[in-house]
Order: sequence, then structure tokens, then C-alpha cells
Amino acid sequence: MFDRQTNSLWNQFTGEPVSGPLKDAGIKLKIRPVVVTTWKKWEARHPITKVLSLDTGHRRNYGSGVV
Repeated sequence: MFDRQTNSLWNQFTGEPVSGPLKDAGIKLKIRPVVVTTWKKWEARHPITKVLSLDTGHRRNYGSGVV
């Protein structure tokens, strides 16, 4: 994860900045739960879920597996 506001790169597993001005600041992000499921199961449990569009108006390709 990259924080454009501080130009810091964050480790997604530890929640700590690994480069940039926040690297040695002692900051750690709050852990958030992750759910791995199918869309069918998710939608059944959360019928009012809103989905973000890949059509962002920017030239970047946000498709699955894109670097």
C-alpha cells in the first residue's frame, strides 16, 4: 500500500510503514478482517452491498491481476 499524502510505503501484513518519512515513526495500522468468499455467498448475506465500478475515468487499468 502506498500513501500518497506522506509518500510512505506500507507493509500490508504488518501494517507498518517500510519506507518514506513514516518508516521509523512507530506507527502501526489497525488490523481489519478479510473475508474470502464467492460473490454469490456475499450477496446472499449482504444484499444491499454496493460495488465500485472499474470505470473510474482514469487511464489506469484496475482489472484483476493488473500490475
